[in-house]
Amino acid sequence: MSAAEHALGGRLALFDPDAVTTTQRELFDRITATAAPWAQHSGFAATTAGGRLIGPFNPSLLSPAIATEFLKLQAAEEQYTSLDERQRQVVILTVGEQASGAAGVFEITALTGVYHTVCGILNAFDIPAPDHDA
Repeated sequence: MSAAEHALGGRLALFDPDAVTTTQRELFDRITATAAPWAQHSGFAATTAGGRLIGPFNPSLLSPAIATEFLKLQAAEEQYTSLDERQRQVVILTVGEQASGAAGVFEITALTGVYHTVCGILNAFDIPAPDHDA
């Protein structure tokens, strides 16, 4: 890996796709097949020239089970939303801006009429609560 590629990971080294666990490799392949082409089409890079994930995609390999479920959530939201594309993007950007506090997320989703849909989607995934004692 070149020094320029190494710098793309920031404090986290870029994962070598040939040296990851089976679960990480499945996630890597999913990202490469879905999110990377979307990123390319949107005008930004998701991989290095050597094929390593960069940006928000590289750290997702640290928690592949959670990242995989999150990608499923994103796909379900996009496929089943009752919002038109403009409304959907406004909600995404607004929630992203307000995500520093749960109250902001509640207010935005409630105001846009998607609160129950968002809660239903989140409750559909069996993701364990973090262990704060560890």
